Amino acid sequence: MTLEPHSNISPLLTRHYAMNSEQIQIISHQQGPLRVIAGPGSGKTYSLILLAMNLLLCGQTPPEGIVLCTYTQKAAYEMQDRLLQIARAINYQADLSQIKIGTIHSICKQFLVRHLHHTPLGNNFETLDQFSQQLLIYQQLDTLCTAPMLAFFQTQWGSPWQIARKLQFLFDKIAEELIIDKLLQVFPQPRFDANSDQQTIAALLPHIYQNYTTLLQAANYVDFAHLQRYAYDLLQKPVAFQQVARDIRYVLVDEYQDTNYIQEKILTLLASATEEQNLCVVGDEDQSLYRFRGATVRNILEFIHTFPDCKQVQLTTNYRSHATIIDTCNQWMESLAVNFPNTHGDFANIFRTDKVIRPAKQAHHEVAYPAVITLASEDIYAEAEQFARLISELKQYGRIQDYSQVAILLHSVRSDFSRPYIEALKGYGIAAYCPRARDYFDQPEIQLLIGCFALLLHLQEADFTDEQTNFVEYLQHCQSMLTRAYQQHTDFKTELQAIQEDIWLADEHDETAEKQLADYFYRLIFTTAFEGFRAEKLAMANLVIFSQYLKIFLTSFRHETINTRTLAALRYDFFHTFIYLLHLDGVNQFEHPDELVPLDHVQIMTIHQAKGLEFPVVIVGRLDKAPPQGGNEDRALRDYYHRKPIEPEKYIPAFDLRRLFYVAFSRARQALILSAPRKPHAQFSHLWHNTSALEYHYRELMTMPAADPVSMHEPPKRRLSLTSHISLYATCPRQFEYLREHNFSPAHSANTFYGQLIHQTLEGLHRLALEQPISSLHEDTLIELFERTFYFLTCTGMMPLDNTTKNKALVQILRYFDQNQGVLGRIQDAEHSFQIEKEEYILTGKMDLLVEGKQGMEIIDFKTGPRPEKDTALVNRYTQQLYLYAYALERRTRKLPSHLYLYWTAEKNKADALMEIPFHEEDLEQMNNYFDTISSQILNKQFAVTTPPPSSVCQSCDIRYLCQQQGIIQ
Repeated sequence: MTLEPHSNISPLLTRHYAMNSEQIQIISHQQGPLRVIAGPGSGKTYSLILLAMNLLLCGQTPPEGIVLCTYTQKAAYEMQDRLLQIARAINYQADLSQIKIGTIHSICKQFLVRHLHHTPLGNNFETLDQFSQQLLIYQQLDTLCTAPMLAFFQTQWGSPWQIARKLQFLFDKIAEELIIDKLLQVFPQPRFDANSDQQTIAALLPHIYQNYTTLLQAANYVDFAHLQRYAYDLLQKPVAFQQVARDIRYVLVDEYQDTNYIQEKILTLLASATEEQNLCVVGDEDQSLYRFRGATVRNILEFIHTFPDCKQVQLTTNYRSHATIIDTCNQWMESLAVNFPNTHGDFANIFRTDKVIRPAKQAHHEVAYPAVITLASEDIYAEAEQFARLISELKQYGRIQDYSQVAILLHSVRSDFSRPYIEALKGYGIAAYCPRARDYFDQPEIQLLIGCFALLLHLQEADFTDEQTNFVEYLQHCQSMLTRAYQQHTDFKTELQAIQEDIWLADEHDETAEKQLADYFYRLIFTTAFEGFRAEKLAMANLVIFSQYLKIFLTSFRHETINTRTLAALRYDFFHTFIYLLHLDGVNQFEHPDELVPLDHVQIMTIHQAKGLEFPVVIVGRLDKAPPQGGNEDRALRDYYHRKPIEPEKYIPAFDLRRLFYVAFSRARQALILSAPRKPHAQFSHLWHNTSALEYHYRELMTMPAADPVSMHEPPKRRLSLTSHISLYATCPRQFEYLREHNFSPAHSANTFYGQLIHQTLEGLHRLALEQPISSLHEDTLIELFERTFYFLTCTGMMPLDNTTKNKALVQILRYFDQNQGVLGRIQDAEHSFQIEKEEYILTGKMDLLVEGKQGMEIIDFKTGPRPEKDTALVNRYTQQLYLYAYALERRTRKLPSHLYLYWTAEKNKADALMEIPFHEEDLEQMNNYFDTISSQILNKQFAVTTPPPSSVCQSCDIRYLCQQQGIIQ
């Protein structure tokens, strides 16, 4: 490494941070497109972060001018924290929270939320995960498709659930490939082609897709593909693009090899905000794993054709792995070229960049031992036994310090694949961590819950079909577990009997009765039958997941009342549809984003899961089989894509296999063990026969240098929101513990329809005022905005307002508009997001309105009730919030606000509505101390309730059953 100065790099960086010659080329880049091909362990993230910081230090851009895209939200938080760490080290003072950092999906969502009035979406739009999206399609198949269409799809794809899965995949493809207009042009009407099933699919899909997008918009839903589609459409609108891109100067993208067509278009559009097109992409086509999600290596390989004047840099020094492991990885990828006729000149320049990864000179790599070795066995059980013995002895001989330093990588970790290894490790007293085995429903706490609901909903097994036989057997097992727990726990038995009585005697007109499944869920989990599960970390996390699925069930099926009249329909939807489909597909257990590699556990992972991680010892198992190859699911649409796959179609499986196992092999630092029962698959035979066998070199392997002591992973700083964290904790630490620390979904959401209707309409008004002259805004515009907001709030499931209350809200909106024309013309920002970095945490929040006043910036916070007395506890709490906003604004602009206001919209006169909060700079420290104290208690997990909150809080709290059991409340 070198510390040589460079004219385009700030001395503040060269003085503190080492850089090799290739990294210097990246970090010094300031104008135009840049492509970085970064091999494994080459310091790409380090280089990208220093590039961003150097652009700031050299005055090329303020923080708000940078868009930084990563592949996971966890990576985004870690990048942000590393930038903050560098800023502290070199005393950089600007507000780094203004950098737009996140996944492409999360950045698209930021743009949509900020410019909602330019989209078909409304406030509170719900983003569907993959299961919820498929479930929606499944439920609406009869609406989306005609009967002949469904009959055709059934012959092609099978059951309605399979049809929904296929349609989901193809809908995503249509959105991500931007081909709906082309499809409608070719197929203006749906039709059946007697000679081609694929042509029939292509002809039907655009019309079903249109029905689907109409369904999404009507329900205010968006799936992940349409997050990007709506963002792309937003950027196509000149006024919206000008608003989105006005501050953007640089777009920096990590893992560019895993981007798809629409993502490339979005990123290129954002970079076009400047004439220089400052788009920096970092990636490695050899590590592209996500073709099945639409990713294409074409984006990174052809970047130099898209931007002919782009600068190119390669990071080829691997600081991670032993030289023999690096050599094995190089040989593995270079062998690709041998398999294909070289019909286009230089093979490497067509399908791969021409590069050779080289090891860094590291002393411990000079020790002679077999760093890459093969392990053969008779069958998978013998293979698993050898793994377990080897891992045990690596620990016994001190070659590893902790079992978490070993990863077993498989192309699938479903139970059929992973169970032999888990059992073999258990035989040696070694714990395994394998959350993606899709064995969630095999966990005892979940089986007991399923048994409880089978009892409560009077489940009749005879009602199931022959196809559901396995599920019926599972339910019988759950009910057996329930019987045992019923006999062992008196309070559990009593609670179940009480719930049964509640359901039987429920009056559907009694709105105060507890009638949702989630209500009964909380009553059950706080009995002694679940006490042991709540004390165990993973079991507790599984209970959290169950609460979240109950929320999805309520949203999807709208069973808001449980009584004898609704019981049959609810039972069918819950068991015969919802739980059955979840069980059919399998559900993964919880993975904490801050603890991906738990200590004292051997990690059993998919290769995809291991991407971005590294381990001293990596065992790549089941090389007797090549992973199943997909890739034909979209063949009906391929002729309509804007681009074809860059590789010849018949060679795609070989490319995908090489890239998949290149990622697997390159995770290893000190030892890579290749394993296969019986003999390796033909794809691995050349590599296998040129590698030493463990049975002849076992003793030498035990001479490898000891792995460094395990360093505790430093998770990203905790993000604490002013409203959903600080305020909730101040109300009740125990409620905070379950709803925010553990992330349980509450049984009921607060019905804040009235307040949100006013607040969100005002927000929309302020957004419009930022974009156009006040003279162009009229009462009709405001009424239209109000009605649109009202409609989208009805999509949330909250009880809508009656006409009298609705008109009362509209009166407040119109009155505000009439009395505040001058304010609307001075708006600087609305719903202004901020982050305040503290030593141990980052505090986040939003200011309702920033207005330019005669003496400086003014902050206005809106409240939808009548004005209270000044000395009330409520006003004191709001005052604390305004002081925090003042502190955040000062951090951002280096100036304190001139005035702080609360605006009470229910007041008829503006003089009464506008309440000025006296502001004293010396009180900021006291406010700071208050938030630091609350945050410290959260970070130290101080969740005990010393003083119960007001009874009104407890009456609507799901955790009250635990507090009652412990005598904290009556």
